[in-house]
Amino acid sequence: MNNKLLINLLLLVLVAILGLFAWLSPDAEQQQVDRVTQVKPKAITTMLIKHPDGAVVSFERRGEHWFMRQPYALAANPVKMASLVRVVEAPALQSFPRPEQDRLGQFGLDRPIQLKLNGDEFLFGGIEPISGHRYLLFNGRLMLIVDRFQHLLSSTPERLLSHQLLPEGADLEEIKAPDYHLKRTQQGWALQSGQTDVGGDDLSKRVRQWRNAQALQIKPFEMAPEGAIVNVRLAGDTEIRYVIVTEQKRIWLIQPELKLGFLLPANSSLLQPITSSPPKPPAEKAGDA
Repeated sequence: MNNKLLINLLLLVLVAILGLFAWLSPDAEQQQVDRVTQVKPKAITTMLIKHPDGAVVSFERRGEHWFMRQPYALAANPVKMASLVRVVEAPALQSFPRPEQDRLGQFGLDRPIQLKLNGDEFLFGGIEPISGHRYLLFNGRLMLIVDRFQHLLSSTPERLLSHQLLPEGADLEEIKAPDYHLKRTQQGWALQSGQTDVGGDDLSKRVRQWRNAQALQIKPFEMAPEGAIVNVRLAGDTEIRYVIVTEQKRIWLIQPELKLGFLLPANSSLLQPITSSPPKPPAEKAGDA
């Protein structure tokens, strides 16, 4: 093999190695993409959403849990809150100087949705028609980000609430429903209706059902309705009162003070009388025919 052929082969191998390295390496343009901020999502403790019509929804984090402060003083949806705070680490796909005030309408920023995280203001504008990315105005810069926050920002307050009927880790003391009355005593949970054929496991099961109960849907009710009442008393004499409303064969639990309704799943047994579970059949022994 002559020297010229050997050199050509070596060059060919070198080109192949460089090509493979370039293919396996992250895209150079992607490496240069900056985040919107350097703030970590876990550092966010307050959140405020202001809509173009002036409506405001505000939240605060207490420990590991998010709570809505306005317009409802209730637990917030943890998954949706975790998604919203990730605005701070969204990649800024493109960044430009802030447009002049009279040009903000070109980017849908004349009537933006305003998001405040720990006091930092993010203004969400329209969609860039070619890329489909969302315009974001922050810290004097116009940016383009992936459009994955707008559906949450545009949500009604009810859609940002936790679907749990009772507070996280609630310590129940008493449940008074139309068809049963449960109360915790020193000996454990007991029915107050004189019924004696129900075991303690069945009573504890109903209490667990209440602790874990989640609504399929939450919606406002303009008028506080009338109907049968459910009273749930928690430790510390905190009481939650629901009005039972049947609407098109669906059962809603309405908190009249909040004028807020929680839709029960179709298979929910929360309001049904408590009955004794049928005994389990004895396990078959090996070799039984």
